[in-house]
Amino acid sequence: MSNDIAVAVTKQEQDKFKVSITKDVTVNELEIYTARLAYYLAKRWAELNKISLEESAEQVAITIESQINIWESEKHDKKSRVKHVNNTEEIKHKKI
Repeated sequence: MSNDIAVAVTKQEQDKFKVSITKDVTVNELEIYTARLAYYLAKRWAELNKISLEESAEQVAITIESQINIWESEKHDKKSRVKHVNNTEEIKHKKI
């Protein structure tokens, strides 16, 4: 394994983050990165909320699952809006 950056998380404005994952990352590496990140998130969550690591790990897992559902829903809604806009543009062009 080289010292190349495979996964990078960059904090942007307010509560926005940019995540970059190189195309050559393997499934096994993703599993390791995911587990390690979840561990450090749970550790920090436990410190900030003064709760056990077990409780914070559960909260991290719930948050991850919840956010995935939200992002997928937003992605679907965005695609629907784009499709609607594209269909509206096609209709406008046909009327002219």
